[in-house]
Amino acid sequence: MGPPFAVREVLLGRDCRSPEILSPSTASRGYLLRRCASVASLILIDAVSLCVAGIAAAVSPVTVSHTFSPPHILLAVVMLVALFAIHGLYGLRECRRDRRRRALAAAWFLGTALLLSGAGGAWAPAGVILMWVVAVALLTVGRELLDYCLKAVFPLDLESRRTVVVGSERALATFAARVASLPHEAHARIVGIVSEEPPGFKWPRPHGLPLLGQMRDIEAIICRWKPDELVVVDHDTERLHLVELAELCRRRRMTLKLSDLDMRFQERGVSLIPGLGEALFVAASSPPNGLAWAFKRWMDVGLAMVLLILTAPLWAAVAAAIKLTSAGPVFHSAERVGLGQQAFRCLKFRTMRADAEALQADLESLNEADGAIFKIRDDPRVTALGRWLRKLSIDELPQLVNVLRGEMSLIGPRPLPLRDNQLLEAWHRQRHVILPGLTGLWQVNGRSDTSFDEMIRLDLKYIDTWSLRLDLSIAWRTAVAVIRSRGAC
Repeated sequence: MGPPFAVREVLLGRDCRSPEILSPSTASRGYLLRRCASVASLILIDAVSLCVAGIAAAVSPVTVSHTFSPPHILLAVVMLVALFAIHGLYGLRECRRDRRRRALAAAWFLGTALLLSGAGGAWAPAGVILMWVVAVALLTVGRELLDYCLKAVFPLDLESRRTVVVGSERALATFAARVASLPHEAHARIVGIVSEEPPGFKWPRPHGLPLLGQMRDIEAIICRWKPDELVVVDHDTERLHLVELAELCRRRRMTLKLSDLDMRFQERGVSLIPGLGEALFVAASSPPNGLAWAFKRWMDVGLAMVLLILTAPLWAAVAAAIKLTSAGPVFHSAERVGLGQQAFRCLKFRTMRADAEALQADLESLNEADGAIFKIRDDPRVTALGRWLRKLSIDELPQLVNVLRGEMSLIGPRPLPLRDNQLLEAWHRQRHVILPGLTGLWQVNGRSDTSFDEMIRLDLKYIDTWSLRLDLSIAWRTAVAVIRSRGAC
C-alpha cells in the first residue's frame, strides 16, 4: 500500500495512455484554458530566454559574427521547446520543477547544439556553450518568477482543479489534515466536502472545509458547484457508490479520483472500466507520455490515409471479386467492443456467406477455440475467396476507416464481437482501457494458434509495457507474418 490518500485518477472513457490535457471529454473548458495559458507562458519564457542568449552569444567576442542569425536562433528555439516537452517541462508544476528533468533536458539541448555546430559549422562551439549558459540561467529565473507571481496574485493554485471531496467524517478529517501538511503548490482547489454521514450529523468542519451536503444529494451538489473533479477518500463509499459516481462524472465531464485501495494493483495509475456492474481496476505501469501518445495518434491517422490511397486499386479488385463469387454485400459491418466497452461498427471485407451470423447458433457445438472466442478451423460459412482474403489479412483493410474515425488504432488489442465480449470474465475486461487495433501483440505471437488465456495475457502485457518502440516492433512482425501467411487474424 502507498501512503494514505495517495489519490489516483480513474479514467473514464479515454485511452489510459492519453494524458488528461489531451482529453477534453474528461476536463472542463476552464481547466483546459488554464493549462493552455500556463503552457503558453512557459514556452514564451523559454523562447525569449533563448533569443536573448543567442543575441548575447552573437555580440560576444568568442563567436563569429555571421553565426546566430535569426534562422539559427529559431532552430534553437524549436529544439529547446521540443526537448523540454519530451522531458515533461511543460506539464504540471510538480513535473516541471523536477531538477533532474531540467538537467537532463538542458544536457540534451547542449549536446544537440554542439553536434549541429560540428556537423554544419553553423554555430561556433564556444558560442553554443555561452548561449546555453545564458539561456539556462534566464529561463530558470523566468520560470521561478512566473511561479512566484502566480502565488502572489492568486491565493489558489491555477494549475489545480476545482475539487469536491466525498467520504465519511473520519476519512475526510484525515484527508484534510494531510492536505494541510502539503506545500502550497500541491494544494487542490477544494470547493468543499460531501458527507456520507446521515442527515442531522453535526459536521466539525475539519480544517475549515465547508460541508456542501449529503451523499444522497451528490448530483444536485455537482450541478450547483460545477467542480472539475470528484475525489473519494473513503473506502466504504468507493465500494458502495463507485459505479454511480463514475457514471455521474462521465455525464458531467468530470474526472473521478480515488484514494488508495487494498487491491492487487498498486502501481501509480488505476483505471475504472466503465459500463460494468462492478468495480474493476487496471494498473498503468508508468505515467502517460503526452508526446508519445500524440505521435502515435498522428501516425495512426497519417498512415491510415496513406494506406487507403495506396490500396485503393486493391479495394476495387477485392470488391469486384466478392460480388462475382458470392451473393451479398461487399462489406461486413458488425458491432464490436472497443475503448471503455463502447460498441462500434467494425468494417471488414465480407469473407462469409451473407447469412453467416444467423447460422452461428447452429455451429456453437463445433467451436474449437477455448475461452470466449468462437472459431472453427474449416468454418463452412467462409467462402473460397474469403479464405484467401483471411490468409493474407486483406479482409481487415476497411478497418483503416475505423482508425480515421478514432474508434481504432493501427496497433492494439483486437476488438471482440459482442457475443465474445459477453462471455468474458471480469478481469478479462482490463483490455478495454486502450483503443483496439488492427493488429496486436497476440497476433505476432502465434496469431490464430494462440490460446484465449494467452491472448488476454499478451493484451495486458501490451498495455503495461506500451511504447512507440513496441508498436514499431509489432508492425514489423505483423508484416512478416502476413507475408508468410502464418495463421489468420
